Amino acid sequence: AILVGLHRAYQQYFRKLKPQQAQELADVSLALVCTTSLQKRKEKDGDVSLDAISDEIEGYPFFKIRQHLQKDLNDQMIEINKFIHRFNCQNSSKEDRPIEEKRRSMASEFGIDMNHWNFPGGDELKSQLNEKMKSKFGFNLAIKPSCIEGAGNGLWVDGYAPAGSIVGIFSGLVYPPQYLKQEKIKNELLPDENLQLIARYDNYVIDSRKNGSCPWHPMGIASMANHPSKGNQPNVVQVAYDFPSETGITIDGVRLSYPRELRQYIP
Repeated sequence: AILVGLHRAYQQYFRKLKPQQAQELADVSLALVCTTSLQKRKEKDGDVSLDAISDEIEGYPFFKIRQHLQKDLNDQMIEINKFIHRFNCQNSSKEDRPIEEKRRSMASEFGIDMNHWNFPGGDELKSQLNEKMKSKFGFNLAIKPSCIEGAGNGLWVDGYAPAGSIVGIFSGLVYPPQYLKQEKIKNELLPDENLQLIARYDNYVIDSRKNGSCPWHPMGIASMANHPSKGNQPNVVQVAYDFPSETGITIDGVRLSYPRELRQYIP
């Protein structure tokens, strides 16, 4: 029902769009309704009207919908990674903490993985963090056998994730569109028998098969989510999110920035 209402508002605009652009508009619009409802529920501590939210944003141009969604996702991402950062600080020695934080932050800016968990006891800390994530946010993620016949493993939520929450991050190596034109890169990426290549609407591709070379993140296993079986509706929507720079950028009065000390947690 929400998508129908939003589509009607953009009916004239849809006629001018290619199918991929129309699908992106639908996904981004739906995601913004969900993230806005989550924020309003936090503010009001109660139910909110999805119809009212749809009416609120139906007159927005597409760039503004995308911009507001990026802000909502950025706020959530900062909250999540600040929580992980505090956990790491509490579990590292006071003597090593300033030096380690600076090393990891600088290394992440140059694409170098300073693995927080690659040491004796690291797996135990991962388990502890997952439990604390559940206590803080109401859920964590697990990889378990899928209930879809023949699908192998799938992504499960342990707990309750309110609509509008970030429930997973696609981690892996990112390939810009210009790289995908090279035969060598194509041969490295294809075939994708386990469907672990994630394509964004801007034609960037994330290779989740290589997420082992990226910093571990408790939510960095979104690639394990399966498509729903025939006749069932999906309970998540995939949208693109760009980590802003440390200094940030202001677009139409919306300020987006991402703290330098948290860049080490980009999976």
